[in-house]
Amino acid sequence: MATKIGNVTQQRYMKLVDKAIKTVQTLTDCQFDLGYIAVEIEPIQPIGGSHGADVYDTLGKFADEIGVEFSTLLTYRDVASRWPKSKRSKHASFTVHKHLAHLENRFELIRNPPPPELGGGSRWTCDVAARAAGQTPRNPQTSRERIHRIHDLARDDTVAAEVATDFLRRPEVAHRVMGDHTARHMVNRVQAERSHQARDVARERTPAIRRVEHRLDIVNLLGACAAFVSAVNRVVPHLHGQQLAASEQEAVFENLQRVRAAADWSQTVVETGDTTMDEQLEQLLRGD
Repeated sequence: MATKIGNVTQQRYMKLVDKAIKTVQTLTDCQFDLGYIAVEIEPIQPIGGSHGADVYDTLGKFADEIGVEFSTLLTYRDVASRWPKSKRSKHASFTVHKHLAHLENRFELIRNPPPPELGGGSRWTCDVAARAAGQTPRNPQTSRERIHRIHDLARDDTVAAEVATDFLRRPEVAHRVMGDHTARHMVNRVQAERSHQARDVARERTPAIRRVEHRLDIVNLLGACAAFVSAVNRVVPHLHGQQLAASEQEAVFENLQRVRAAADWSQTVVETGDTTMDEQLEQLLRGD
């Protein structure tokens, strides 16, 4: 049974490829011709030259009259301006020329397709040209190319969020993501922000929550004081008769200083309701 590609035999497929190549060559000539015409109407200006609205008004009028999308005409014009007819390759499509258009060595490069071991062959393809220009090919082969391709397709935050949500539903993906410190930090930070937002909304809708939270804050502060006193009563007696090294004493004294500062600040807040603190106190409580 003959090998088939799509709905045709391999032999028929190769004939169609040859026919399509000739068609693409004709199409390439047409695309360049339109580009050269657009360049003649409005030449590409050097950096700092005129790029005002008049240029686009003229080209927009021209594109409309010939029935071509304005953005498409601008692409033809840009590529044509970088490829004099004598420097083009008749074996490469317009898209290949577009990929290579901004490379300094494009005239030499177009005559020498990369060898097969570098992803090339006897002629330029769109993917090979994209790789040569440092762009992401439409049909990525390596993991890095696939990653770049996904990034290209998910530039919109809404799309990226939906894709990330779908990916995180995979247990192995979620496990690997949480192994990244930055990713884990961002997730935790957003969770905290959403929790604060939800709490603020609940407070606005239910004023009684503020009274409950106030009582919980007092209970937590009393619990923290009780826990500290309990820990001191449990640990300090064991220090009886022990001679602490100078470094140990220094560490204890520094932490006791933080405890005193925290206690004084807590007392001030309870008395005044003002929770602000100066920079020195903030650094002390952080342990800086």
